[in-house]
Amino acid sequence: MGIPDTHVRLALHSAASCGHHFIRLHRHEARSYGSNMNTLASWINEGGARNLMTMNEVYAAIEPARAEIDMLQGPALLEFGSPSCGYCRAAQVPLASALADHPRLRHIKIADGRGRPLGRSFKVKLWPTLVFLSNGREVTRLVRSDDATEIGSALARIESLVGTADGASSV
Repeated sequence: MGIPDTHVRLALHSAASCGHHFIRLHRHEARSYGSNMNTLASWINEGGARNLMTMNEVYAAIEPARAEIDMLQGPALLEFGSPSCGYCRAAQVPLASALADHPRLRHIKIADGRGRPLGRSFKVKLWPTLVFLSNGREVTRLVRSDDATEIGSALARIESLVGTADGASSV
């Protein structure tokens, strides 16, 4: 059955000014991703809405160069996707939930597409692709994951590598 649109809008609007648009996208996709609406309702009821801003919600207009990514220090998450991708929109709730437990982790959201060099350098073929980095080196990746626990485990893994010799030695 779900929760009324107005309740969803009010819950997230009070948490973040951009929350209203975020929820409208999920309401619009409710037919294709009905189970995500129940997940969203649970997430809001458990207080997840107040953590919404820990996640980068906007795709980068200009993607960074691969050399810049390779020089990153510490843990980072690259999210390759597209604002028009239904899978990408459906993954936002579990991704936000997982990122809420890792507020200091760098999240770089990259609009990918044909001819985009960064996505090709990481051999991205499907969206969303989450690439988990430690000190600029890929540790693991998830493709089309909508499981907050799986995403959270990968985030914890890259955070645990901070302080190791090369950040990727325990892969």
